[in-house]
Order: sequence, then C-alpha cells, then structure tokens
Amino acid sequence: MNTRQLSILKTLISQSGYYSAGKLARENAVSVKTIYKDIAVIADLFLSLGVEIKRKPRLGYQIIMNADQKNELHQILIRDSNDSSTVVSREQELFRKIFIDCESIDMIEYSLDNYISESSVKRSLEKIESYANDFNIVFSKPRGIVHISGSEADIRNFIHYYILTVIKIEDNALDKSTLSLVFDDSIIEDVLRHIYYLEEVYGLFVSEEYKYYTALNVLISLFRYRNAHIADSVDLLNGVQIEELELYLFAIDLLSRTYQTEFEQIPHSEIQYIISSLIAVGYRVEATLYTEEYAGVVERFIKEMGSLLDIDFSDDSHLKMMLINHIQPMIFRSRNQIIISNQTTEAIKTQYSVLYNFIWLSSKILEEHFSIALTDSEIAFLTIHFEIAIEKKAKPIRIYVVCPYHLAISELIVSQLRKFVSNFDTIRAIGLEELPQLVIAESDLVISTIDISDKGIPFILVNSVITKEQIESIQHHYYQYTNGNRQMLTQLNSDHNHVKPLVKYLLKNRIFLRHHLRSKEDSIEEIIHYASPSNTDFLPFANSIYEREKLGHTSTYTGIAMPHAHPGYVKRSEMILFTLDKPIRWGMHMVKVILFIAISEREFPIYKNALIQLYSKIDSVKYIESLWQSTNQEQFMENLFKEVYY
Repeated sequence: MNTRQLSILKTLISQSGYYSAGKLARENAVSVKTIYKDIAVIADLFLSLGVEIKRKPRLGYQIIMNADQKNELHQILIRDSNDSSTVVSREQELFRKIFIDCESIDMIEYSLDNYISESSVKRSLEKIESYANDFNIVFSKPRGIVHISGSEADIRNFIHYYILTVIKIEDNALDKSTLSLVFDDSIIEDVLRHIYYLEEVYGLFVSEEYKYYTALNVLISLFRYRNAHIADSVDLLNGVQIEELELYLFAIDLLSRTYQTEFEQIPHSEIQYIISSLIAVGYRVEATLYTEEYAGVVERFIKEMGSLLDIDFSDDSHLKMMLINHIQPMIFRSRNQIIISNQTTEAIKTQYSVLYNFIWLSSKILEEHFSIALTDSEIAFLTIHFEIAIEKKAKPIRIYVVCPYHLAISELIVSQLRKFVSNFDTIRAIGLEELPQLVIAESDLVISTIDISDKGIPFILVNSVITKEQIESIQHHYYQYTNGNRQMLTQLNSDHNHVKPLVKYLLKNRIFLRHHLRSKEDSIEEIIHYASPSNTDFLPFANSIYEREKLGHTSTYTGIAMPHAHPGYVKRSEMILFTLDKPIRWGMHMVKVILFIAISEREFPIYKNALIQLYSKIDSVKYIESLWQSTNQEQFMENLFKEVYY
C-alpha cells in the first residue's frame, strides 16, 4: 500500500460509523474515482484477514472487525510503514504536502497518523531538505512543525527538479504515471485536454514528447496559485523577446481554463511563467484553421497597414499565418464580450504608440467584416504581430571591434562608436583568435586596430586612438547600411513622419480637382454625397455640419474653407478635399479650396498632431494657391505636404 492508502485505512479504522468516499477524496486531495481504487487495494489485503469493508449508498464505508483482527492489522501497518517502497512513498507524500499543498507538517502528529516513529519522519524530511538546500530553500522546525522559506522562483525550480530527477523513473520520458505520483489523475487529464484543445484553436503546437513537461508547469502554477503563492513578477516587455508575446493568448487561455477563472483575474507573472516554459520546450506554428474568408480579410488588413507604414508586407508569410490564427479566437472573444484587461496592454500602447494607432485605424477592416468591436487589448495584441514583422525587415547590424592586446583601447573605441550607433545594433569587442569562428553578414562591420587582410574579411583599419577622419569613414559605411529598411524604425518614432500617412488615410481617394461648385450650400451637399455611408446613415452627422456653419463661417482670408462635423456624430473619421474651377463666396471670404474634416471623438488623439501640422499651414496664401494650382493628384499631394516658410 502507498502512503495515501495507509492514511485512508487509518481513517476508516478510527471511525465507529460510516465514512463517505467524497470526504476521503477531499481530505486526500484526489478524485472519488481514485478513492474507489484505493478501497479496492485495501479490500484485497482484508481478504486474508477475514475483515469486511461494508459499503452503503449515500453513507460510505465502514470496517467490521474484532479485537484480534484489529491487532493483526496494526502489526501489518507497522511492517508496511517500514518497507522501503513505503519509505519512498512517504517522502513523496511529504514533498507534496509541503511544496504542492503548501502545508506545514507537525512531525509528531504525522508519525502517529502513519504508524511510524518521529525519527522516520525526520529522516524523510532531511532527505528532501538535502535536495532543497541547493535551491536556497530553508527548512525551519519550531516546536516540531516544519515550514519552508525561499523565493517563489527557487521553490518552483525545486519542485520541477524533484519531480523530474527524484521521483521520475530514470531514462524514461516524463509521462502521466510520474505526474500521478504527485497530482490527481483527473486534474492531469483536464490540463492535457486544455493543451490539446488550445493547440488547435491557436495553431501553436508542443511536441508530444514535451506535452507532459508543459502540463507539469501548468500544474505547479495551479497549486501554488491556489495556495496564494504567486510567481515572481517579470516585465513582459523588458528582457523578453517580442516574439514570445505571440504565446500570450495561448498561455492566458490555458491558465484561465485550468484555474477556472476569468482572464483578468490571472496574475501577470503566472502568464509569463507559462510563456517561459513553452519557450523552453519549444513549439511550432501551423495555420490549422485556414479558410479563404480569413485569408482574404487578413490580406486586406496587411495591405492597409503596409499603405500606412509605407512598408511592403506582401512577402511575409509568417505574419499572414499568425494573423489568421490570431483573429479566430479574437472574433470569439469579441462576440462573447470576453475582455482581456492587464498591464501588458498599456505597456504596448506606450512602447509602440505609433504602430498601435495605425493598427487601430486599419483594424476597421476586421471590425466591419466580422461585425465586431475591438478593445484596446485586442489592438495591442495585433500590434505585437506587426512589430515582429517590422523588426524582421530591419535586421540589426553587428559591429565587431578587433583589438588583440589592449582591452582598454577596445572599450574606448566601442564607447566612441556608441555615440552614433543605434541601440538597435550591437557592438562587440573581440580577440584575433575569435575571427575564424565568426559568421560575417553582408551588413556587418569589422573594425580593426591591426591589418587582418589575410583573413579574407572586409574591414576598416583604425588607429588605437581613433582619428576624426576614421570616425567619419565608419559613419559613412554605417549609414550606407542603415539607409534602407532601417528608416522604417526611425519613421515609427518620429511624429513628423506620421502626418503624411495619416492624412492620406483620411483622404483615401476623395480628392477632387477643379471641381465645379456654385455656392457654400452646394458644396456642403456635395460633401455629404461623397462622405462615408457610415456617417451619412446617421442623420445628426449631416445636421452637425450645417449647425457648425450657423455658429460662424469656416472660411479664411487665405482662400480655404474647412467645414467639419461634430466629433460625437462621426462614425468613421475622414477628409474630403475639393479645389474649385473658380472661387465661390463662403461667408466673408472667397474660397477656392475646400477641406472637409470629420474626426470621431474616439480617434481624435490619433489625428491630433497631423491636424495641427495642417492647420499651421493654412495661414499661408502661397500654400493655398499652390494647392489650387495643382493639376493632378500627385502634384497636389506633393504641395499638400511641402514645408511652409513665412
């Protein structure tokens, strides 16, 4: 018999009446099904003793025996408790009680409950403690009650080690039989079922060989979390590769199902703990739920983002596959109002604010196609996929500094280079002996204080104390490499560069040159005609344009009118632009350019800076004149974005 079965037997012996299987299951943290199996083992032992275990429906079990039978059973229990297999089982039970169930152990009480001496309990605990010491875990025993202390990370690492090294059968892969020595079968099966299901949903697959390792980490997380021991906090956006965040939804969904709780209740650090374990065992991505519908709308979404960013994503099959896999559970969450609310969203909005705003605009394609409304968090997760795609296109440059004898000199050169080299790129000082092992990419730079032309590697020769001319030469080579795709990273961090794509996005193709309009009223009707149906189908939208004109004419002395709709009535942000074949009167002024602006309240922060830059130019008569003189859209756009000097 194992330790649990001995414990069940002891409980039944001490009772004068019936004891239910459900109560035994709760006391031993196992399923009722497991209790039935344990009772069957005990019943087999009783056959040789002539002892009967009676069972009554809805009441439970009772042992029927006389004094002689009880004495004989007591001797068997003492013998079994000292058996080597029982000693191992006892150590496993103590390990589980302390580290999984997070209990304190009263050594005297435990020895009495299990028919063993207190010294036997101490020996088992000392053996566990000898392993735990290597993980900085301290055992304390005030008044014979065992407690442990240590960081949560160390404790979880020890649990992992103990199960895989001490409990697991050597040379065998981790399997259910090993996990069953620590965790209840039904919980193991639930976790594995969740993993298999979510693999299909998210298209992220863990190899069969490592599924039990993933399940182990989820089980550790579950029991530690249940007992108020939360994983040590780790910032997802610092020290973690952005690619790892693709696992975020998989991890949070897996924990939500295992914990049986809502997404927003799951500690951020527990999600990171599972992400780290998935990265450790490895996974593969497959577009298992590919459909033509999803592929088509994703392609439109990617094309829209490419247009805003002026980046060609058409050859990025990984981006397309990840988005196809992502939007299916995203649609489910949105339609069922499952909201993911956590600190990661705010971190992404802050760190990738420009990209986040562009995603917000482009995602209308998804919202309209699937009739959903995306939350900030969903936009943040879409942002992750595009940030990965952008960083892949703008590959970092590696700069190697070869200085074979003087470390101080190499560090001086590195510090001089760091003044103009982007943090996105790496600078590394190396010795001459490392050169043969290096794989030098075409975009990498090698700078050396000695002649290494015999190595067959392109390099820039510099003095030990680098000169101004040599610095300029290095800068020239560096900027040659960074002048291409690297510009996209610079543009994503420059407010000035956002104006053009945002204005182009608002205008679409609604630019009408040398248009014939007879009056202000005629012009407003034409604006409403060309406006988005999303806006014109909402009656207050059009009314708000007329109401604004009643408050005061929107024309200026420079020759432009800028009518606009009330932000609260705008469903889709847009601009419409007309240059007129001849000027018309608009209030006090004659105008020849009309720029209609409709920005929704929700999206005003996205467009604010772009609008400010446009407004800053309309006081220039020459600027408005250049717009009016434009003969085609290409010329018009060039004039629209040119600098204005007063």
